[in-house]
Amino acid sequence: MKLRHWIWLGLAVMIQSCIPSLHPLYTEDTMVFESSLLGTWTDGEDAYVFEQLKGKTYLFTYMKGPEQEQYEVHLVKLGSNYYFDFYSHRKEGFYPGEDAALAPLIRTHSFAKVKWDQGTLEISHFAEVDWLENLFDQRKIRIKHERLEDEFILTASPRELQKFFLKYANDPNIFTESVSLKKAL
Repeated sequence: MKLRHWIWLGLAVMIQSCIPSLHPLYTEDTMVFESSLLGTWTDGEDAYVFEQLKGKTYLFTYMKGPEQEQYEVHLVKLGSNYYFDFYSHRKEGFYPGEDAALAPLIRTHSFAKVKWDQGTLEISHFAEVDWLENLFDQRKIRIKHERLEDEFILTASPRELQKFFLKYANDPNIFTESVSLKKAL
């Protein structure tokens, strides 16, 4: 189960359990900053560290043993719900290094619904691919996207994404897997 969280955060484009987006979920009027999220959170094995990067942006570091991944995270408030918008903090741009890739890599956004209090943080990532695929196939949703073989990438604007999240915020199929964290003392 721990590996699933690592994969979810680090390889969003490659995995069926996350649906990446070319555009962010946040806009200036929906971005918020909550200092109560700052600090180290843990699931008993791995560490999840939130620091203030600049303005309303968090620097999120996920540490699994000696390995770590960093993300820029924005906290988004839509209606009464909060969401994280994860964006890789790697500065390599499209080409990560001489030997790393023959093709450009594009950083994408990944989303999660979040709930927290002083001592607990629950992160539920978006979305169940089969559920979304069924909605697309049945033409029940019309959010802009592209199908890449067996995967989807959302291409909708931030405002369109916000409307989608507001409409489906309480649907039990949209946020299916969660990680529960405790604040480290």
